[in-house]
Amino acid sequence: MTSSELTTLLTVLLMCAIVILFVLIIVFLFLTWKKNKDEKKAEQALTGGEQKSEPQKIIQTKSYTTDNIKNFMEFDEIKDNLIVQDKGKRYVMVIQCQGVNYDLMSNIEKVGVEQGFIQFLNSLTRPIQLYVQARKVNLEASLQNYNGKLKNIEARYKRLAIEYQQASRDTSLSKEQFDRVKYEY
Repeated sequence: MTSSELTTLLTVLLMCAIVILFVLIIVFLFLTWKKNKDEKKAEQALTGGEQKSEPQKIIQTKSYTTDNIKNFMEFDEIKDNLIVQDKGKRYVMVIQCQGVNYDLMSNIEKVGVEQGFIQFLNSLTRPIQLYVQARKVNLEASLQNYNGKLKNIEARYKRLAIEYQQASRDTSLSKEQFDRVKYEY
């Protein structure tokens, strides 16, 4: 191979590489344009077709249909406070009960609660599942309200104590007036 043939071969290879690079750039630009177009369509679908003046970044989420959600859930529907499963062949009912402070009850009340629960369990004809959930309760507002009322009562009591002391020293008050102040105190 002579140097002119080698130069010609290298020139042809260089031209092929440039053409391939040019084609790849065109494909990249086309794919980018198509992606931007799809994002704009998704944005218009999310915003109801309104055009926004500012470009916003779109977070693509998978759209869920009613059929997808029904296939995901283990029940068909909720009807009349019942969970319908297996195309209407199985029904599940959820009962939510409020808790009782068992520790503050007297012995008679405790026996009554226990007997009532035993009767409830004996009346069931189907299997049940009990789910007990403890929840934290924020009593801060109740405590503040209680403390506020307590301060009002203390202030009123101090005011009545001062009135009583003044009435006990005052000899010009009748017995009825003094008894009224004493009763209020």
